[in-house]
Amino acid sequence: MLQDPDDATRSASNIAFIASPNCDERPEGTAITLLVIHNISLPPGEFGGNGVTQLFT
Repeated sequence: MLQDPDDATRSASNIAFIASPNCDERPEGTAITLLVIHNISLPPGEFGGNGVTQLFT
């Protein structure tokens, strides 16, 4: 599936964005070539909670 980013926010629409504490600035002129979307639930089988956010931030 290909999805162009929103021009105003530079993020994909309809997808929750949670900034990583391990992220830094992309070098100028570098194109985005890969987007990885994780589809997990924590605890297993329970969706909609904050377990995934707590794990990755």
